[in-house]
Amino acid sequence: MLEKLDEIDWNSFSPHAGDLIPASIRALASPNVDERRDAFSSGCHICDFEGVVYESTPIAVPFLLELLEDRTTPEKDRILILLQVIADSVPDVVRLRDKVTKSLPTDSLLARPIHWYVLASYLAVEQGYALYCRLLNDKEAALRIGAAFVLGRLINRRPDVSATLMQATETERDNRVRAAFLLALMDLVEGLPEDDPVRQSATLRFEDAFNEAISSAATVAEVSHSFGRISKTQCSAFWSERGTF
Repeated sequence: MLEKLDEIDWNSFSPHAGDLIPASIRALASPNVDERRDAFSSGCHICDFEGVVYESTPIAVPFLLELLEDRTTPEKDRILILLQVIADSVPDVVRLRDKVTKSLPTDSLLARPIHWYVLASYLAVEQGYALYCRLLNDKEAALRIGAAFVLGRLINRRPDVSATLMQATETERDNRVRAAFLLALMDLVEGLPEDDPVRQSATLRFEDAFNEAISSAATVAEVSHSFGRISKTQCSAFWSERGTF
């Protein structure tokens, strides 16, 4: 595992942190819990938790997927969170640009093309699509939840992911996990026009599952707080319409 990690000239992509990247990636699989958590907290020096990515990020993502695939890797849910943060970089930029670029001059920073490594980072995460789908059936609830939220960021594959998540809600028996699937589904279709068929189908499934899948507002708050990429404000807006908050 990770045999090719040292073949990369990390300093050419990240002069300030290149020496730290391979050690941090390896530490994610360390038997020492403190080493694993330090690596996670640093974003392995390839991302931060505000969705910022670097030139080293798309080069590092295949190694995260390799760790995720290996059955001996501990705390894989943390790797899924890192992948979700990395995948967030493109949707966040696109959503922000959609909101404000119409009023910006053409030479504005937001009106310029997205950096190549931002798109490459997203596409690198998307390469794990089949793996995330398999993890929706993993025995560990944290991995099922984490996989769902990564899938919920794959905006290039909205129709496929939407169908996959809707099917997963039909077979999932854990209410907390089903709530996560539904939240990931709604996050996936956010930004689509209201009359878009994918959004309409997802919204209908979400509404239908309101009483059957989610036992209380606390369940939703717990899920979204644990995987903070879906804000509690978004959840509150949905529940307040129904007099729950």
